[in-house]
Amino acid sequence: MIGKKISMLLKTGIATTDSTPMDASRYDASAKFNPHYTMKMYKAHITMIGEFPLFMTFSDGDAHDLPELSNHIMTLRKMEPKLHEYCLDSGYNSFENHADIWYHISVIPHIKVKNNAVVKKEGSLKRTNHWVNKVWKNGGDIHASFDTKLRFLYEHDRSKQVGMYFRNLGINDPN
Repeated sequence: MIGKKISMLLKTGIATTDSTPMDASRYDASAKFNPHYTMKMYKAHITMIGEFPLFMTFSDGDAHDLPELSNHIMTLRKMEPKLHEYCLDSGYNSFENHADIWYHISVIPHIKVKNNAVVKKEGSLKRTNHWVNKVWKNGGDIHASFDTKLRFLYEHDRSKQVGMYFRNLGINDPN
């Protein structure tokens, strides 16, 4: 409830999610060693709008960032923020995350891609039309708006392809 109130009052429409290491005591037997940070630690996964933290989850120090994001997306969705950007680092770069952010939060995600990332053919307009046409019996309409086609594919088990489209946008964006 507090996060929803804060998100309604904020003027900025930029959300971010990232994790930060939390150094564990050397006597903490349950803390995991993280080879990247070379220490025993935990992780705090924090979603913010502007400089205001709205939501945090806590995980083991060796946990990957990807599984935590789904919970953050769904919690952020409940807060109904008015966003125009959602920025994440490359630790969150997956086709599913691109699609989930777009579908659930209604914003094009800005997820850092690696330098060697390649444009996927399945994320093209031509392939999107192909798959919409292929499932026309389920309501796919080749003449619908592109946004409607992407929503249709997401809802019919093609979220990975939808994510490819948005990741391709990120790869082709010089900014």
